[in-house]
Amino acid sequence: MTTANDEPEDVASIRPAMTPILKRIGLILVFLWFLFGGVAHFSLTEVEMRIVPPVIPWPAAASSSARVVVTMIEAGSPLC
Repeated sequence: MTTANDEPEDVASIRPAMTPILKRIGLILVFLWFLFGGVAHFSLTEVEMRIVPPVIPWPAAASSSARVVVTMIEAGSPLC
């Protein structure tokens, strides 16, 4: 017997169970991405300043403001 999506029942019954796992893995990856970015802004300032585009006149200020934004995102601030 098939479901409305023309998938076998056993595949359709597994898919809802996998969704929370995939969401959790995605959430962990996004958290780690922002965590690494936040740490890099504080500990690798010279590297971070090198990737600021040359049209921005103050790369140190741009990197510092990015630190604040990344930290607020990591903390779950509603302002970002």
